[in-house]
Formats: sequence, structure tokens, C-alpha cells
Amino acid sequence: MHLQRNLRRNLSDKAYREATKLLRKIRDAEDKEEGERLFTLLCEAVEEEKEEWAKELSAKAGRYPAFPEYPEEVRRHIYTANPVESMNAGIEPMRLELGGYFPSQQALEVNLFIQVVNLQDRWWRRLVPTVRAKSYELLQIFAMKYELAEDHEAVHNF
Repeated sequence: MHLQRNLRRNLSDKAYREATKLLRKIRDAEDKEEGERLFTLLCEAVEEEKEEWAKELSAKAGRYPAFPEYPEEVRRHIYTANPVESMNAGIEPMRLELGGYFPSQQALEVNLFIQVVNLQDRWWRRLVPTVRAKSYELLQIFAMKYELAEDHEAVHNF
């Protein structure tokens, strides 16, 4: 979502149209390799107008074409950052009520806890049926990703 906004802000209308077509293809890619290939094409399209920004995008290539790693039925539900934005929108008024900052680490943690509970009430308890149906598969994906990352870190630190 943020990448699409940045494309709109930084590219001409013609280049933006081409870039968003590629972005949609990345979201619908069959596998990670196809997503990476399409992301390379996106970076090349951006490079025609914004060479430095294209270099920054290329450096972050591992982050963007992640959608093909998830079940196709779930992808359209994870494009949005609404839950995170909702949490940030809840923290900001609390910060402003406290004079523009959190007076202590404990005050910050209490406010974050309140926002996490609110987030659970709004987003996590009312799972979209499609996401609920794939929840086991998603848990397996996350477990594999983070267990492998922890194992790699443990070996690296040894």
C-alpha cells in the first residue's frame, strides 16, 4: 500500500500506470520467483524517471514480493495496513493527552497494551471467513519462518 502511494507521488501519470500494473501482477504472482522477476521489472520502470529511488527499491527487493508466499485466498486481505494504522491512530490521542510525550516507559507500555486489546477487539476476533479457513496454514508459514530465523540466529551466535 505504501509503495503504491510512493509510486503515485514520485512518478508521472504514464509511469505510474505502468508501475501499478506491475504491482498488481506482483500481488497475483504464482510464486516468489515470479514476484521477484516482476519486482525487477518494476524497479526498471521506476529507474527511467527516478534512478536513485529505483536503487533504493532494488535494495529492498526481498521485502516487497512476499505476497506469493501466502495462500492466494488470503492475499487480498493482507494488502492493507489498516490494523496497524488503527493502532497508531489510537496511540496518538493518548500521547497528545499526556502533553505530547509519554512520561515514562511504563506509561507507554500501558497505552500500547490498551491499543493491542482494542486492536484484538476490532480486527482479530472477527476474522474474515477466508482467512479463518487458512489460519492453520498461515500459522505454519509463520512458525517455519520464525523458527528458521531463530535457529539461524542461534547458530550464528554460537
